[in-house]
Amino acid sequence: MDRVEEIYEVFKEYFGEDKVDLQDDRTNFDKKVILVWFPELTVTNEHDESTNITDLYIRVRINQEGLMEGVFDATRSSYLMSQVYADYLHSHALHIPRQNYEYSKMCLGSGPINGTCSILNAEYDLDRWRLFCFELDKYVTVESEVGIPYHHLNRISRSSWEVKKEELIYTHVYHYNNIFIPDYFKSFICQFVKKRLLKFVKESDHWFIAHSFLEYISILTTAFKEYIKDNQLNENDLFIKSILFKGTYKNGKFETKIPSNRGESFNPEGLIACTFKGENKIVTVTSDLVYGDDSKDIIINPNLANIALFKILNVLNYGTIKQREGSATEEDRIIII
Repeated sequence: MDRVEEIYEVFKEYFGEDKVDLQDDRTNFDKKVILVWFPELTVTNEHDESTNITDLYIRVRINQEGLMEGVFDATRSSYLMSQVYADYLHSHALHIPRQNYEYSKMCLGSGPINGTCSILNAEYDLDRWRLFCFELDKYVTVESEVGIPYHHLNRISRSSWEVKKEELIYTHVYHYNNIFIPDYFKSFICQFVKKRLLKFVKESDHWFIAHSFLEYISILTTAFKEYIKDNQLNENDLFIKSILFKGTYKNGKFETKIPSNRGESFNPEGLIACTFKGENKIVTVTSDLVYGDDSKDIIINPNLANIALFKILNVLNYGTIKQREGSATEEDRIIII
């Protein structure tokens, strides 16, 4: 048995065979990676404040001599929405990964695990590897205020909101290039176009919408509510993810509420967190925020409405060109975002 296999046996003995996986390093095939999976754990600080996290994966790089390469890093395959808005992977993780197979740097501070990692970078010692497993098991459950965490767990909030004012006007779609469009919304737009609920006017051989933006977004929202009901979507989840807005229309603007700690948070849903025992672990995000019910009006996110209209007009005008060329088909009328 080579040194890497001996170290893997240590990990299996400590964490259990179902919680660890030995792999080739994706960036250097001369090295190996041991992934340790923590399905569920509670992170606690010195003030007895705590938060629960799920599906944490710790990556430990090892070379053929049985030495640790650098320090370990981390990713997760499931989050609560409140954690996403706080960019919280773990108190000592730099941020939630933004790309497939990306891992986040971990801060080790001056605790004992830091010293153990330093020794394992220089010496092959199975007893020291056993000590590392013990220290890692403790490390992932602690937010150390002394170690100055990247993200304080007490910043995770489920009920703090701020008012946002959205101007209800047609806006150039290039402003929204980075907006994530869920698959179910794409499916809805396909169905919406086929129902022919909108009116258009043709000027200079180009189609334009014949409704004010307020009329358009009202028609779109009414149709989407039916789609939500028919497809049993979670309406609260749509508010939390800002697909729907709930608020009040005043002076050409729609006043709504968004989580106050949301900022420019990145939603990792749908990314591949890692591969574990041959299976890609796709990131999921579960809504846990509490959205108040103190407003009457509901509309689709105006940014999504603008994107949808841009796509619809593109298809209509593309179809006009194809008709002039004598090659238009029914498929040219089907919208795909």
